[in-house]
Amino acid sequence: MVFSNNLLAGAGGQATGYEIDQSIRFNDEDSARLERTVSSSGSTTTWTTSVWVKRGKYTVNTNSQWFPVFSASDGSTTYDAPLWFNDVSTGGAFNVDIGGYSWRTTALARDTSAWYHVVTVWDSSNGTTADRMRLYINGERVTDFASSASPSSGANSRWNSSSYSHHRIGNMRYSSAETTYVFDGYLAEINFIDGTALNPTSFGETNSDTGQWVPVKYTGSYGTNGFYITGEDSSDLGDDESGNGNDFTSSGLAAADQMPDTPTNNFCTLNPVEPVWGAVPTISNGNLDIAGTAATVWNNAVATFKTLPSTGKWIWAAEPNTSGGGQCDPWIVNETGLASRNNYVYVDANGWETTFDSSSVHTVLNNGAGRNASFTYGSGDFHVICFDADSKKLWFGVYDVSAGTLQFNDGSTGLTGDPGAGSDQTYTLTGNEFSIGFATYTGRGGNVDFGQSDLLSQITIPTGFKTLCTANLPDPTIALSSDHMNTVLYTGNGATGQSITGVGFQPDWVWTKIRSPNAYSHQLFDAVRGAGKNLQSNNTNAEGDISDEFKSFDSDGFTIDDVNQNVNESGSSYASWNWKANGSGSSNTDGSINTTATSANTTSGFSISTFTGNG
Repeated sequence: MVFSNNLLAGAGGQATGYEIDQSIRFNDEDSARLERTVSSSGSTTTWTTSVWVKRGKYTVNTNSQWFPVFSASDGSTTYDAPLWFNDVSTGGAFNVDIGGYSWRTTALARDTSAWYHVVTVWDSSNGTTADRMRLYINGERVTDFASSASPSSGANSRWNSSSYSHHRIGNMRYSSAETTYVFDGYLAEINFIDGTALNPTSFGETNSDTGQWVPVKYTGSYGTNGFYITGEDSSDLGDDESGNGNDFTSSGLAAADQMPDTPTNNFCTLNPVEPVWGAVPTISNGNLDIAGTAATVWNNAVATFKTLPSTGKWIWAAEPNTSGGGQCDPWIVNETGLASRNNYVYVDANGWETTFDSSSVHTVLNNGAGRNASFTYGSGDFHVICFDADSKKLWFGVYDVSAGTLQFNDGSTGLTGDPGAGSDQTYTLTGNEFSIGFATYTGRGGNVDFGQSDLLSQITIPTGFKTLCTANLPDPTIALSSDHMNTVLYTGNGATGQSITGVGFQPDWVWTKIRSPNAYSHQLFDAVRGAGKNLQSNNTNAEGDISDEFKSFDSDGFTIDDVNQNVNESGSSYASWNWKANGSGSSNTDGSINTTATSANTTSGFSISTFTGNG
């Protein structure tokens, strides 16, 4: 995913101003969990769970690969799981098992860079069978399930029942084991409402400026067994802040698992699903640790902020596990280097890397050539990388833990780099877009920090440099893309004067295509040439006139007629892509050929022009 601003990264400004300050990191290798023994049943027919989830580990595996968020069991093989992920062969399905009824969504949770808001409602006494179980993802109700079964009226859940007293968050107690089914990733704003069936609007809302689903603070009652867990107290991550005192005990969790990575401030991590160079490394611990798996090639991983912002100054760090002979070598490539995907980034003219040699001496590399930076690594020392996207200056540095000093020196050239002053950079890069990642080798590894872990907190960050999180990204010029381009699906009715609405603005360019059941040509219309004058992108035909079919551009869409099958065949489904320019346009004298008319949307960078060639 390209994160060039805080909207694309999924953490824009909140409509209510509600900020979430921390999350809890669950590392499956630690069997991390919050656990509570339920001694008295609450309502087993009506309740609601709400949680924000950022996945860590993702695998395409068999049906037995379970990653539970909530679970209750009898300590053996009978359980409920109000939310878990099942990485089947299709990969990453949201799953719910309640009261013996199972649902698996066709929606897939494969984006490990994003926060999802998930609400599960159990309302088995509801008079409408289809409403007895409800699942919402980012405020939208899920109705498309790969498998499902509607509960009978009044069906009881095992969740919230003392008969299935082993309640877990991030884990399932199954056949007395605590390590078989474990969640990996981050959880925030963990709510359970006992006795009430709620809509997602109790926990979130749509930001009208950006179209994003964002969190709001829940203010209602929690019921007897309800709880609210935020991880605010790092020494007591399972503390219930609902006022009920339904605290959970933590296991496999430490104070360091309280993380600033949240739905309102999303941090960069390593990406376990992005295709890599060479072999695939093992990525763990909230996607901040990397370990090599293959000896014949380097193991590389890219970051979730795959393309760095095009402006600003940015800093990140990586600690090689030197005590284990580890390596965690940061690299940066431009768009050409990204396309070539060389196993050895540093041999490419478009790739820059820092490492340490067999004598633990810090070196910097580019285009197959290395320079000795005259620093010998000790245990706990780590790389620091600073990049000025405006000047394209890059500094590779090292923090000496024992001396407490940060050095950007280069013994081979005599440079004494100072990122804050913008001087003596290690390299000045070429290219326009830059991606970052890390390389390691068999049995080696380390950990990375984009501002959410414990490396950068040890140094004084050079003046002007920021960590890679959405709070530090610039706001985009366009907050809501559908204000300028929008897709609308419609069904032809074969009638005169059908108005297609829902575009949100008066379109100046409309591109339509029949979807089914037939396969007619694409139709392109624009306000500069006038309604009804079509072009067909899949044909070499000259402009046609079907003004008796495409009638007008309207304030919220367009009007079509029933003369032919091109845009309004009865019962056929169509897609329309709609762009906003600036009306019918006017002549323009820029360039070597005058345009007859130019309609330009300078905000979105979209324009339509007509001109006569001069040979």
